Amino acid sequence: MKILKSSLSVVLCCIILMGVAVLSPISAGAKARPKLNKTKISIKVGKTYTLKLKNAKAKKVKWISSKKSIATVSKKGKVTAKNIGTATVTAKYKSKKYKCKVAVKPKRILFSKSFTVYTNDTIKLTCTSAVKKWKTSNKNIATINNSGVVKGKKAGKVTITAICYNGYEARGTVKVLNPYSEMKKYINKNGKSDTDGCKYISYAYDDYYFDVTYDPQNKNFQFAGYYQGSNGSYLVSMKISESGTSKPSVISMYESSDSEEYYVALSTLTASSYTSKTNLNFTIDSGNVTNTDYVNQMSNALLHDSFAGWKTILSNHLSMKLSSIGFAKYK
Repeated sequence: MKILKSSLSVVLCCIILMGVAVLSPISAGAKARPKLNKTKISIKVGKTYTLKLKNAKAKKVKWISSKKSIATVSKKGKVTAKNIGTATVTAKYKSKKYKCKVAVKPKRILFSKSFTVYTNDTIKLTCTSAVKKWKTSNKNIATINNSGVVKGKKAGKVTITAICYNGYEARGTVKVLNPYSEMKKYINKNGKSDTDGCKYISYAYDDYYFDVTYDPQNKNFQFAGYYQGSNGSYLVSMKISESGTSKPSVISMYESSDSEEYYVALSTLTASSYTSKTNLNFTIDSGNVTNTDYVNQMSNALLHDSFAGWKTILSNHLSMKLSSIGFAKYK
C-alpha cells in the first residue's frame, strides 16, 4: 500500500511538471497591447509634454494633432502648447488609434503691484499684451469692464484677471477702500488741531485758503473755503456725515472790512449731479445785504474755487478724487 501511494505521488508530480513545461512557453509568447502613457493632460501655454505609446515600435507610430493652433505634436510624441483651448492628440499604430485629450491652460503672471480704488470710484488697468477678457473674483466688491476699468462697489479685496490673446493670464489684487473711513483715519493721524480740538488738512494759494476738518463729536466732515478780499472776507462751507451725504447743505457768509455789512446765505446741492459749472440758488438767511443776485454770484464763485481747492487737498493727501465721496460728475 505504501509503495502504491509513493508511486501515485511520483506520477502526480510528473504531470504537474509537464503542465508547467507546456504552459510556460505559451505565457512567455503573449504580447502586451499598445497603450498611451496618458489619455488626458493639462499643460500651460509654451510648455511641452512627451506622450509615449507603450508596447509599440516608436518609429512606426504616427502622431497627429486635431488642432495645431492649440497644440502641436512632433514625430516622437512631444506635445507643445500653443494657445488656450483643447485639442486631441492621436497616435496611429498598425491601423489602430490611441487618443489623448490635451487641455492648454494660460501661463500665469502676477501684476507688478497691487492697486487700490475707493468705492464709487474707478481706476483703469492696462496690460502689455492685448487682453481677450477681464474677470473679477467678486462683483459685489468690484466690477471690471472690457476696457479694464475697475469700479469699487464696497470695501474689500478682489483678484482681477486679464486673459490675454497670447496665452498669458495676468493676475493681481485690487483693494477697495471706503473713502470716508480713509479720510477719517488720515485726518486723525496726520491733521493739525484747531481751537475746537478737531483735526484738519488744508491747502492755500494767494488769498484763498481751503480745509477739510473731521469733527469727532458730530461725526462729520466740514469742507470750508475762505477768501480775504480788499472789501471783506468770504466763506463757504458744507458738511458731509462720516458715512456720506448725498445732499449736503451749503452755507455762504460775508463780512465787510469795516464790519458794517454782512450776510448769511443757505443752499443745498446734489452731490451726484454737481459739476464745476453748476450754480446753486442761495437764499439769504440773515444780514443787511439784500441784493440776491450779488449774494448768488459771490457765493457760487467762491464755491467753485473751493471745490478746486478741496479736490487738490484730497488728491495730495489721499490720492482721492471728489467722485470718491459722491461727486460723480465733478471734473
